Amino acid sequence: MPGTENMLTLDCTTYAGCSVVRPRGTLDAGTYASLRDDLLKYAAEEPAAVLVELDALHIAREHVLSVFSLLWMRVSEWPGVPLGLLVRNGVRRENVRHTVVARYVPVYADLTEALDDQPQQPRRRRTYSVLPTTARASGNARRLVRETTRDWEIEAVSQDAQQVATELVENALKHTNSTPGLRLELRSDMWRGLPQHMLSIAVADDSPARPAAGAASPELDSGRGLHLVAEFAHTWGSMPRLPGGKIVWAVLTLPRETRARPHS
Repeated sequence: MPGTENMLTLDCTTYAGCSVVRPRGTLDAGTYASLRDDLLKYAAEEPAAVLVELDALHIAREHVLSVFSLLWMRVSEWPGVPLGLLVRNGVRRENVRHTVVARYVPVYADLTEALDDQPQQPRRRRTYSVLPTTARASGNARRLVRETTRDWEIEAVSQDAQQVATELVENALKHTNSTPGLRLELRSDMWRGLPQHMLSIAVADDSPARPAAGAASPELDSGRGLHLVAEFAHTWGSMPRLPGGKIVWAVLTLPRETRARPHS
């Protein structure tokens, strides 16, 4: 267990829909993973952006700043939340801007500058349902996906989405002693200069254990777990969530000709 000198404390406030996180302490090899996981938890709440103030954070070595590059890569896949760094001290700010991290994560002088620079948020639609911890959970998940994809006019991915949702829910029921929560989200974003519609399917549970793919069973309609999720999804992964546990998510891309309705 790390000593007191290696502990980080964080506080988070919400401003204009953004999570402003203020870590205090030392960022080093001993606190790298905890900071990463805590920031992922804030991103999983899907704020307008996650803005991290570095003024009260001591950076032990420049290379540990890579935690922010890693975080940027993780959240760009899901949930697609912008990330920024706030550094009020001018000398320190310029030092950070000359690191590799600044290639991916913008560095701002203050909160006002950060908020002014945030891009227009991609259009999103969301729905969420808490599922029972019984055999009915999978059926409820498929029904929610079927009805939602119909309402959002994205029936082209309905079958794949139902299968992915089934596997994620059954995986949560099989490996965790918790009530799964199913989140569906449709967002429209730009990909290589063209609009791209993406459907994300995310299942929350109370276990912090990372998901692991078991042996595949092609003969079964369900129970193939994460192998099947990987087969249908454009990308998938997991991240810790607040107040505890994790979210396992998958993103399906829609055919470009699909007439989706990403907002009401």
